[in-house]
Amino acid sequence: MIYGIGEKALSESLAVSEDEAKQFMESFIDKYEGVKQFIFNTVEECREREFVETINGRRRYLPHINSSNSMIRLKAERQAVNSTIQGSAADLIKTAMIAVDKALIDNEKIDSRIVLEMHDELMYEVKCDHCHQFVILLRECMQNCSKNFTVDLPVKSKVGRSWGELREYNQF
Repeated sequence: MIYGIGEKALSESLAVSEDEAKQFMESFIDKYEGVKQFIFNTVEECREREFVETINGRRRYLPHINSSNSMIRLKAERQAVNSTIQGSAADLIKTAMIAVDKALIDNEKIDSRIVLEMHDELMYEVKCDHCHQFVILLRECMQNCSKNFTVDLPVKSKVGRSWGELREYNQF
């Protein structure tokens, strides 16, 4: 919903009528007033500047935000909100990856290597006897990767011998 899904697409996605989708969207916006205000502010600011920025200051220019063609304008409005949110999420994970890398350089005792980064997830190969120490380091780096947030960033950790065997790790 934050990314600008319409009633029709939401109704198809949830397998409900368009009226039910509309009611759900309205109740969501009513319940989370901050979301409504964020979307409004993001679009209005983009109208003035014709670009949006991520939390780390990367810009996406959207010159069609003031188009007289409503389809083009609405697409640019959705892109403004989407780019701000997804771009900021990408900033966070990149910042976290750098923090983890620096922490691992400082702590040469942890034998690990990054395998994969996908959206907001990081996957590492870690020697079994270094697992606990690595998870603590990883969580600390990920939770503290941005000073731009006033809320905690929750981090879930999973461990396993293979991707299919991953289980949540709560040994703290």
